[in-house]
Formats: sequence, C-alpha cells, structure tokens
Amino acid sequence: MQGSRLKSLVYEKRFPLIVSLAANDPELARAAQEAGADAVKLHLNTVHEITGSRFGSWEEEREGILAVLAAVDLPVGVVPGQGDAMADERAFEEMAAAGVDFIDAPWFALPGAALRRSLQEGRPAVMAALSHADLVATAYLVADPANAGPAPNHVHALPVHHVPPLLPCLTRLPGIDLVEAAVAAPGEVGRPLTAATLVRYAQVCQDSRLPVIVPSQLVFSPQDLRLLAAVGVAGVLLGPLVIGRTVSEIGRQLPRFRQVRDSL
Repeated sequence: MQGSRLKSLVYEKRFPLIVSLAANDPELARAAQEAGADAVKLHLNTVHEITGSRFGSWEEEREGILAVLAAVDLPVGVVPGQGDAMADERAFEEMAAAGVDFIDAPWFALPGAALRRSLQEGRPAVMAALSHADLVATAYLVADPANAGPAPNHVHALPVHHVPPLLPCLTRLPGIDLVEAAVAAPGEVGRPLTAATLVRYAQVCQDSRLPVIVPSQLVFSPQDLRLLAAVGVAGVLLGPLVIGRTVSEIGRQLPRFRQVRDSL
C-alpha cells in the first residue's frame, strides 16, 4: 500500500494547507483543490466545534466521503469521531480500502485499529489531537504532583489519562504520525492570534517528537502563517472560521493563505 501523502508533504517540510470542510461535499473539496489546498479533511460522528454542523456515522456519510475521494487528487483525511462516538474497525477497514489518507481524532479516543494500520500499512496516517484541557491538566499535575486538594475551577475531574509528561509519551506511541495542537483556550476561540496562544504552540512543538499541525480555532490571517512556521509548526488546518463554508468563500479566502505559504 502506498504511504500517506499528507505525511510525505509534512516530512518534506512543505507546510501543507489542510482544509477542513464544512460538509462532506465534493463541490467544496473541488473548490478547495482549485484554490490551493494541499489536503482536505472530512468528518464522522461529531458536531463541528465552530459551525455546529452535525456529521453522522460512516454508513450515513459514506456516499459523500467516496464522492470527495473521487472528485479530488488530494490527500483526504477523516475525523472518525469524538470520545465514545467513534467509527468501528469495519469502518476503518473500508475507509482505508477507499483511499482515505489520514485519520485525525482526540488522542485518548484513537482506536487500536487505526494505530495498527498506520504502523503496519503506512496509511491512513494518524494525527493525534491535543486540547487546551490536556495542557492545563498536565501543567497542574506537574506543578504539584502530590496535590491532594481540589483542582482549580478550570481543571475539573482530571481523568487518569492525563499523566505528565503527556506529550513526550504520546508522541512515542506506535502508529501516531502527527500531532494536532488544538490548544487554544476556550476564551481564545474565534479571536485573533496572540502571543499567549503562540507560545502554547511553541511549547507543543518543543515537547513533541512528531510534526505539529495547528487548526484554525483562532481567526488566523494569512500573515500568521509566518509566525506559526517560525515557532516550529509544520502545517495548518484551515476551517470554516477562516476560509468560509461555501464554494465562493473558499475561492476568495484560501488563495490568500496559499500565496503566503508559497513564500515561506
């Protein structure tokens, strides 16, 4: 089986522009390809954090995802779910057979089936998503591992899987190829990039053994790509918040990011 095309772009230091589509729609995928995307990302079993769009199971979304795969000559990735709502092993097998290039999911929810296939077959590659809550919980435990008192308000019940140092351990797991640093704080989502968030991206890049991709939880400007690249980010996921939800919006916004990326 051919290896992941997205992984190759990242390791060739191409700083790929990955477009997260507002729907599993081949017209949107074609618009992204024509506007300069290097890859596109689709969704299953989730509600989109920014748009509120609901995505169904593999059975419900299969037709749209197969249509996207047929419509574009780009690496196509899939978010298979969140937490308990996750694609099953049969769905992973069918996605791999159909040509899905990468999987992107919260690190703690990644199923063994995805890790095994990435390790043994090389595709789909696996992108493990890290959240702001992961960093907060880790920092709290590192600061005082023996703390027996109540956690701060913003650190609620700390799950067992938040054990420091999280990122160095996570990026040594077999089958994980990339890290998605979705580490904007809740109050930062939808706002412009600041040094506070940038230093968090730099922290993740410093601690990770694997390349780091940053999603557009913030309202990135095209020139922000220079700052992200400067702190070690290996590529970006651009979603509806910055490039829009429609064919025309993607056609207007994405070329501005491509122009800057090509000058890095």
